[in-house]
Amino acid sequence: PFALFSYSATQTEVRCREALKAWAASKFGCRIGCAQQMEIRSIRIKKAYQYSLETFVETRDINEAQEPSWGFGSLRKYSRRLRNRGGGGRGGDVTSKWEVDCPRPARMFEEGRGRVEVPGSAKLVACPGCEGVGFAGCPDCRGAGLCDCVRCEGTGYKLSREPLAERMKHSPCYYCATDGTTRCPFCEGTGRRRCSDCKGHRTLRRYLLVNVRFNNVSSSQIVCDRTDLLEERLSRVTGHLILETEELQGRPLADFPQLAVQQMSERMLEEHRCQVQASGARVIRQRQRVYLVPVTEVGFSWRGRTAQFWLYGVEQLCFCPNYPDRWWPASCCWLAA
Repeated sequence: PFALFSYSATQTEVRCREALKAWAASKFGCRIGCAQQMEIRSIRIKKAYQYSLETFVETRDINEAQEPSWGFGSLRKYSRRLRNRGGGGRGGDVTSKWEVDCPRPARMFEEGRGRVEVPGSAKLVACPGCEGVGFAGCPDCRGAGLCDCVRCEGTGYKLSREPLAERMKHSPCYYCATDGTTRCPFCEGTGRRRCSDCKGHRTLRRYLLVNVRFNNVSSSQIVCDRTDLLEERLSRVTGHLILETEELQGRPLADFPQLAVQQMSERMLEEHRCQVQASGARVIRQRQRVYLVPVTEVGFSWRGRTAQFWLYGVEQLCFCPNYPDRWWPASCCWLAA
């Protein structure tokens, strides 16, 4: 099951030299002539593995929700109907949030949300906001249905300046007909408003609601010889998928030929198990993947100096930290790499 890719036969000196020339051309201060004239002394094929673990988890929390009851008649009649259907309690026979049947997402390892009502938890209560009458007094007019005129500020008259005169005179307010009051625009003069909780239906339907969240916890790590130079770069390239397992509870890759991958698999599975257990979630599925990332180490010499560069990834990117022919300080080219 562990198919290892052989790419050493296609890795020739010409390809290595062309990759180094393209790298030098893209860096500031590196001359291409060195890559053309250097002597390739060795080409070594190495193996780097990228192990990734994905844990698809489900998290639930239960809350009380309410909504206006629509067209169910009297409170007593609807409560009797709920009891006949097995409702009206605090969740029926459900004792845990995990006992509620919730639909699974259409695709695994994709985040999503959902809400499910607990069967048998619905009950009908009188609206506490309006005490079951369906309306409440208007707070703007204090139940009077009238408010001060906005034109004359409740005086019934307004000040106006006479033409060609410096004095002010009182003129009657035609907006309120000198009454100083107008009909309240918020309650339309009724002195009361429809209850915002029950929408005027006087009763509320309360029930328990389970909020479901599906999350994907993922981790990955690179196993290679030169971790100081290549680990960060190898994580940004692609490799060949050589192993993929998907189980309800993942098991360590004890049969994998690389010991470091075996140990990493066991450690990450334990870390995910502790993380999920601490968050109170439940594991739905776990998926493990192992990628083989091609790495080629090339040794060269130029004017008595020896150094190395690497080709890595399916993209065959080049990295040469000690390029010998620079017309700019080496530290600048190192940062540009």
